[in-house]
Amino acid sequence: MLLQGSLSIERMCQLVPVSRRSFYRSLKEQQPAEEELEVRSVIQQIALEHRRRYGYRRITAELHRRGMQINHKRVVRISLPPPPPLRVLLHNLSGIPVVSQPGEP
Repeated sequence: MLLQGSLSIERMCQLVPVSRRSFYRSLKEQQPAEEELEVRSVIQQIALEHRRRYGYRRITAELHRRGMQINHKRVVRISLPPPPPLRVLLHNLSGIPVVSQPGEP
């Protein structure tokens, strides 16, 4: 059993009314975010080393040379900026289209 200081995880979950399953689920959810940040920093480092002349194919190949097994689609997703928020087209009662920006009712 994994120990945290002198308490086991089972005992800690008993002291704070949390099931062990919830504890391990939350632990599992945190790990991909940390891995994502690590991959993002390596991609940015490669791009800066090559003065942003490398595209996703060359970056993927460089990651493979460095021993990181990562899919080219993931490299594209991580290296592109996030898309702008969607604009929703609404119609008011008179039938005139109204454009709604995110954050507006």
